[in-house]
Amino acid sequence: MRAECIRRSKSYWTTCPCDTCVLDRKRATKRLHVGLPHRVPQDIAWAKLARAIDDGWTARALGSATGRDADYFSRHVAARRRGDTVRLGPTIAADIMRMGVPTEGQIGAEPSRRRLRALACMGYGLNTLVDDTGISFSTLAMIRGNNARVSAALAVRITAAYERLHMTPGPDGQARAHARTSGWLPPLAYNRIDDALETPTDWAYTPADRGELVDDMLQSGATLSDVLRHLKINAEAMEKWCDRTGRRAAFNRLLARERGVA
Repeated sequence: MRAECIRRSKSYWTTCPCDTCVLDRKRATKRLHVGLPHRVPQDIAWAKLARAIDDGWTARALGSATGRDADYFSRHVAARRRGDTVRLGPTIAADIMRMGVPTEGQIGAEPSRRRLRALACMGYGLNTLVDDTGISFSTLAMIRGNNARVSAALAVRITAAYERLHMTPGPDGQARAHARTSGWLPPLAYNRIDDALETPTDWAYTPADRGELVDDMLQSGATLSDVLRHLKINAEAMEKWCDRTGRRAAFNRLLARERGVA
């Protein structure tokens, strides 16, 4: 009696006991023994390639990530942008599934933007990151802002800085305050920061209290106007809150800076 197929739809190495899957497994084993790549289903490889193209990867970036000539991917990029597909052979499909980090060309800026904003949450402003990454302030500002793409080489440098710094509090209290008011997400908000489709909707960035923000801004040399702008309240409300929470001294320091006497 023939066994019922229990193979999952996207599985390409299966232990299903049915006759078809047993034969497929034997063929795959034979291909591995003679040094040929294991056949990856076309739809799986194309889905991964299409996702990279949708994320802004250029043909040159795809070439550097797979070890292939960049010109090879030009028609794939053009086809995806037209809404078409390209048939993939087993060798290119295997290369796509093993795709690494691109080092040339351009890719989508969203992962780099998330990293720069997360570092701001940790206290690393752009002035601090200029020296750490070797990237100019204006370029970092554009990436952290609304640039659609970034060069793969710069993305590698930003990733390296993020890996070094993202779990260590930085020195820039003003950067942290700006990140809070902008609603940027800290490193721990993400499970996969490179996944542009991941949107941490269950993360609410709310400081424990206003005191943390006031302390950060005092340390950074902010004036009363700076704090009011970040907290989105007026001076009277700020003064009453400071009186209620025992922060009259902090309010007085901010006010003195505003008047230019401290």
